[in-house]
Amino acid sequence: MAVATYPLAETPGTAWALARGPAASREPVVVPSADGDWYVRLNAFVRDPVDIHVSEARADFLWNSSGPVAWWNDRSWYSYTGWYETAYWVGNSATGANTTGHYQNEAFCIPWESTFSRHWETRTSGWTSGHWEWSYSMGKWGDCSDLLSYGYWTVTP
Repeated sequence: MAVATYPLAETPGTAWALARGPAASREPVVVPSADGDWYVRLNAFVRDPVDIHVSEARADFLWNSSGPVAWWNDRSWYSYTGWYETAYWVGNSATGANTTGHYQNEAFCIPWESTFSRHWETRTSGWTSGHWEWSYSMGKWGDCSDLLSYGYWTVTP
């Protein structure tokens, strides 16, 4: 769902777009900023039944009409309850940021049985035209993985 699309020269001083619902992607829209830079952040997480985020991946991208300005990648896991990271990968490019992470817990539900969460993609993208989008892909499996749920939040231009 695109909230607004404008020719870059006619874009108003501020335009906000909200993304909600089951689809984990964002249609491109042109968005402005007062200083000429655009910024988008995606934080995707897996949470347990008491709303503790057991694993998270974040991708931030700052760009302007000349190209990329900066990337930020972050990932975290809730080690106090036995979660640990088994692998990660960061992939930044001229058009965006991507953060992945693989996590495991051997004591989440039944001791010595593993539960897994994966962040296969946490991607933010932006182009010199001002268009942007975000997407994520996550998975969970193993012992009691049906107790886990997915969530995300965004900061958009």
